[in-house]
Amino acid sequence: MAWMRSHVHAVGVALRGIAREPLSWLAGVVVIAVAVLLPMLMHATVGALAPLLRDIAADPEISVFLAPEAPPEATTALRGQIEPLLVSARGDTPGAKFKLREVPRGEALERFRIETERAGGVGALDALKENPLPDSFIITAGSVPPERLAQLASAVRALPGVDLVQLDAAWVQRLAAALGVVTALQWGLAGLLAIVVMAVTFNATRVQVLLLRDEIEIARLVGATGGFIRRPFVYRGALLGLAGSGLALGMMAALGLALRAAVTQYGGAEFAALAAAVPTGLPLVESAAAVVACVLLGALGGNWSAWRQLRTMP
Repeated sequence: MAWMRSHVHAVGVALRGIAREPLSWLAGVVVIAVAVLLPMLMHATVGALAPLLRDIAADPEISVFLAPEAPPEATTALRGQIEPLLVSARGDTPGAKFKLREVPRGEALERFRIETERAGGVGALDALKENPLPDSFIITAGSVPPERLAQLASAVRALPGVDLVQLDAAWVQRLAAALGVVTALQWGLAGLLAIVVMAVTFNATRVQVLLLRDEIEIARLVGATGGFIRRPFVYRGALLGLAGSGLALGMMAALGLALRAAVTQYGGAEFAALAAAVPTGLPLVESAAAVVACVLLGALGGNWSAWRQLRTMP
């Protein structure tokens, strides 16, 4: 019971100290919240983009365009050359599959017309005297390693009559690599901002120790131990980390909801999936871990600062 009473007393002292200097404490809370918000946003964004990236990259495509002046029989000849390449690329990979689809230039122009009119360009293609689009093939791959897709694209590019080959999964691979870099950066940034949290708590505690110098000296005269004197500052730092992390989660939710509303309003139904992927917070376990980490960092910073200041006091 004595242990419990001492801790309750320390919490009361910490709360009274906060009540005496509310603006200073709130300033520290805001600084911690801003510092914690950035790695939270990066982590949530990477977590939201990863499933979308997997869905996009599930069935990558290779677009094969013939020269615009190629005769109709060139399409049939090219199909006969591509099909053996697909069999070779499939090899013995379990589950690997390819689908070869021909897109005549007339169909391509009609699709382009529909998309143009949907974007508001009604009648924009009426001035064309002839179809400028070439015949093409779309190769859809499933469960095929990226390096084998790249080899297939190179082999198709070398075929006679092929004007352009576009591997649609290339940008997905580059995005995945970029997300990997961002993931590494976020952990480095989290480490740096953990130092910021401790520094804010350390400085705030140092100021409080100096303000309460007379009370601390009196407590020492009546036999208070160093641990008893430091305990309120430890709880003050923990409360600072708790409030800062809570504010960061609230700010993250507000930003996410505002961004979702903006994407939905200006993007329409076509961007519904993107709007739903905008993070409004971290999962419960990760949110709890972030709060606990901030509380521990705040308590550690408060204890360290109080210990250093008490050592320098006579």
